[in-house]
Amino acid sequence: AMFGAFSVFWTTISFVLTSAPFHYSQWQVGLFALAGAGGALVAPFAGRWADRGLVRPMTAAAFVTAALAFVIAGLGRHSIIALGAAAVLLDMAAQTTLVLGQQVVYQLDGQARARLNSAFMATFFVGGSSGWLLTKYCPETGPRHPEMMWFIIGCMALVTPVGAFVFRKYIQVHEDGR
Repeated sequence: AMFGAFSVFWTTISFVLTSAPFHYSQWQVGLFALAGAGGALVAPFAGRWADRGLVRPMTAAAFVTAALAFVIAGLGRHSIIALGAAAVLLDMAAQTTLVLGQQVVYQLDGQARARLNSAFMATFFVGGSSGWLLTKYCPETGPRHPEMMWFIIGCMALVTPVGAFVFRKYIQVHEDGR
């Protein structure tokens, strides 16, 4: 779900940046995309959080951060500063969930680590593909505003993990070994 939200943002941001009020060219959109690279700086911290056993609370924090990023993008959709901040926050959230998720996968079964990681990454990219597919319904022109459409789609993409978190928090699920 996180990579789906990530894909929604990065697929549709070009529509926003190439239309009013920005009217950016392709190279300017590419330059904007470099802002998101700052999100990769959180990876070492995410690794430390995983090592300290903070996977669940930091995963929840990452989802809250992603939701905040979409709120900032939606409310500040006419501000390049707000969109840049949203890009960095969303990239930080996606990077955090990736690192934390891999740490959980690596603890499951040492004999099946490669298969488990393959399944994890395949699932991660299915989420990304699903987010990209949702953006198909975000028209570049027409009666609907693209920036509002990707904001709505991004919020929808975040409903799944928030629902899973609430389900996990308030409904008892038996897990072997925990």
